[in-house]
Amino acid sequence: MLGTDARVARAAWTVLLIAGSLILLWLLRDLLFLLTVALFFSYMLSPVVGLVERYLPKNLPMGSFAKEMPLVVVYLAMLGAIAGAGFWIGANALEQATRLSAKLPELLANRESLMRYPLPEWAEPARAAILEYARGLLEGGFEKLWPHLQDLSRRLLSGLGSAALFLLVPIFAFYFLKDGIAISNAIINRFPADQRSTVGGIFGDLHRLLSQYIRSLALISVATFVAYEGFFLIVGVPYSTLLATLAAVLEVIPVVGPLTAAITALAVAGFSGYSGLAGMVIFFVAYRLFTDYVLQPFLMSSGVAVHPLAVLAGLLAGEQLAGIPGLVLSIPLIAAFRVIYLRLENPHFGK
Repeated sequence: MLGTDARVARAAWTVLLIAGSLILLWLLRDLLFLLTVALFFSYMLSPVVGLVERYLPKNLPMGSFAKEMPLVVVYLAMLGAIAGAGFWIGANALEQATRLSAKLPELLANRESLMRYPLPEWAEPARAAILEYARGLLEGGFEKLWPHLQDLSRRLLSGLGSAALFLLVPIFAFYFLKDGIAISNAIINRFPADQRSTVGGIFGDLHRLLSQYIRSLALISVATFVAYEGFFLIVGVPYSTLLATLAAVLEVIPVVGPLTAAITALAVAGFSGYSGLAGMVIFFVAYRLFTDYVLQPFLMSSGVAVHPLAVLAGLLAGEQLAGIPGLVLSIPLIAAFRVIYLRLENPHFGK
């Protein structure tokens, strides 16, 4: 009718539906990121929940509260521990950040301390360029970053809206842990019977991938904070808690994060007059080798491995598309697409 072809109309509606769905996802990107963080948080707590369930008495009443008791116990204990550790570390890091921000103009004017450091002969002509790069890193980065961090901390502590937003993460994570299996089964059952085996395999692969990746990342971040804080305290690096916290947080960004943390620590220590920069470089290289070739392979299986070229390309694409959230999520997304592709190509993948 009116010259309209039914196939063209269906194709047009399909295109409009896909475009509308993508626009809706983009508009809801903050909520999706919040749900993703909550999902990651639930994977961090899942082993502890299982451990508590294993040692609970077997003769508990089978009411709904008894079934959820392990989760409630873990939440009260873990959130209390995280809040306590976060308050202590955060308070020290924020206090050091405040001192560093106030002292920054004086540090930037102190050229003589860095000019006295010995460099290899091949690097001596680049001393001025290295000094200016470090100066630019401090001047352009810290002056802009720390005021935002201080303002964010004040809003988190005093603003009810920010506190409510923060509380949504453990709330969503609670329901992911409690009803995650039921949700996944409901999604799988929506597919035709001949496709449920493949879809169930994809869900299983993604579950193993996220379990290993998130828990490994959390353990590596904790190990990084302990190693950096311990080393900095022993050798007397200034602003030790601040720099160790920064290194632990930046571990979530492969390649770029650890390199940024190391350069920042060297710049802060150098401008502060610390004389052991060579020892810091040796420590950073040794710890990176230990993390990349011992700790990370021990914690992560080969299924999580992503080619370095894909890592770099994914980081650049993630940063351009979504900024910091894109940097954090790019690698798990690439790994997830990889296991989905392998499952579709080979239904027996992962078995």
